[in-house]
Amino acid sequence: MKTLTIKSAILFIILNLFTAVMFANGVHFSLKVTKNTNRVMIAKYAPINVEEEHYIVGNFENYLLVMKASVELKKKGVDSPEILAFFHSKPISIDDAFVLLDDRMEQDKRISHSLSSEEMDRMLANVQNHEFFFTIQMGVYNEKNANAFFNFPKSYDERITSKGFYRYTYGEFKTLQDAKDALRMVKEYGLENVIIIAYDDMARIPLARAIEKQQRMLDDVLAIEK
Repeated sequence: MKTLTIKSAILFIILNLFTAVMFANGVHFSLKVTKNTNRVMIAKYAPINVEEEHYIVGNFENYLLVMKASVELKKKGVDSPEILAFFHSKPISIDDAFVLLDDRMEQDKRISHSLSSEEMDRMLANVQNHEFFFTIQMGVYNEKNANAFFNFPKSYDERITSKGFYRYTYGEFKTLQDAKDALRMVKEYGLENVIIIAYDDMARIPLARAIEKQQRMLDDVLAIEK
């Protein structure tokens, strides 16, 4: 199995540190609503793109704004509007959108940067590297039990442990702080006994080791910048 080298880890961190600056204008959020939604209800959130079974509504640069629009539509009776994320018009996961916008203070700099489509695809693929990450463990069961999270409004993963248990997790986060933010969100949905765990090279590792690795990677980046 491929191992994350120090060199590639440093490159990964550096790219993440600068992604928000270079791509601040490239990430946006929209809402997906069913075709039976009254167009009058969604008119204020133009543009509205018509798909085969859904409307894709709005072009929000700020996640809080799309969340606000989602709440407003629910109050109007719109059934389960789904938040979508896009990077230069290409669909990406919400988690990857957060990674691209991770350096929130830097977003306001709006640095202009010209990239080819090949460069954008290559850097996006790097952001989507899933070798080392933190995630939220929602539960571990000795048999399939996805119904336990039926009301959880976000997508989650089902992993089978080496001992044959079913582990349910939410999200893949590049930093411990992002995982802590997600943990608070998950608890707000009423899930208890949720914890942060970590994976490296697709194998679970102790959280303390993951924190140490994250710090080493950051230290390596700081050493290069000096």
